[in-house]
Amino acid sequence: MDVEEITAAITAGDLDGNLEPIAAAIWARHDAGAVTFAWRITFDGDTWDAESVTLGELSWVEGRLWTEGVDAGGPWRRRITRAELVPKARADHALTLVVAHLHKAQGVPLAEALKRAEAVTAADLESMVSEFEVVRPPKDGSTPPPTS
Repeated sequence: MDVEEITAAITAGDLDGNLEPIAAAIWARHDAGAVTFAWRITFDGDTWDAESVTLGELSWVEGRLWTEGVDAGGPWRRRITRAELVPKARADHALTLVVAHLHKAQGVPLAEALKRAEAVTAADLESMVSEFEVVRPPKDGSTPPPTS
């Protein structure tokens, strides 16, 4: 089976009941460090992603997003890092990335950028944010294949 046949079979539901081992195999490759997944956002005809986002945008985003929890040492709170951005799963991450891009990369005034980003509907968010596979460089220093 080639990748198109596997994808078509999954999409058609032909492999329902067998998706758990497929997902486990994908995540095993991820956990082994061979591949990872990155985000891509398309908003108002402009597309950027985890590889093309600027340092200015990332710094702005990291300065505004926090994570918190409780462990044996008690409650904690810290800023998130760029590696923790998951705009496909977190609306606050998507919103902040869009505002940062409009404001930092396109020069849109902050209030207008926020207003435009906040107008995105949940349905629009699903089509606006996607993920793509990133093949990590081999540990031996050879050149990896290009990313998607």
